[in-house]
Amino acid sequence: MSVGILHYDFIILNTTDGGKTWQVQLNKTFSDYYESLDINFINAKTGWFLTCDYDTNDGDLYYTSNAGKDWEVISQFHCNRPSPRELVFITPEVGWIPLEMGAGGLVGGFMYTGNGGKTVSQKIDNSGIENVEGCEFVSLKEGWAVVLDDKAGDYITHTVDSGATWNKVYPN
Repeated sequence: MSVGILHYDFIILNTTDGGKTWQVQLNKTFSDYYESLDINFINAKTGWFLTCDYDTNDGDLYYTSNAGKDWEVISQFHCNRPSPRELVFITPEVGWIPLEMGAGGLVGGFMYTGNGGKTVSQKIDNSGIENVEGCEFVSLKEGWAVVLDDKAGDYITHTVDSGATWNKVYPN
């Protein structure tokens, strides 16, 4: 019996004609168990994508400033328990990564960057938010998040102060 090394390919495609044709912008092969978690562009040129290596529990945040022609790893961080759910950039500097705590015993919440992803750190708040399924911001100050709460039930929470405080808005 022979055992081979598994390979995982990441391919990022781009279209400029509404999906009629596609061009490969990134094609990278990994030999570990990697997963692409999310990709986020804030305009036609500036974007990020997030990966996780589940063998090492390390995540890579990639960045492009030229519409995906070139990608570079700009930061690395722990990506398993709590686990990143998505990638939400508001400006070229400010971004949020909702975290799910998994099987308990950990604090989730959010990871945050204020420098375009060069550094990403967990942002702990005092409102008891642990499992965040996703978030959306309409400005630097105002945003909403879907929180999964096994004890009190799932809910939507709202911030108007850049995530310093969160208030449950639904269900009331």
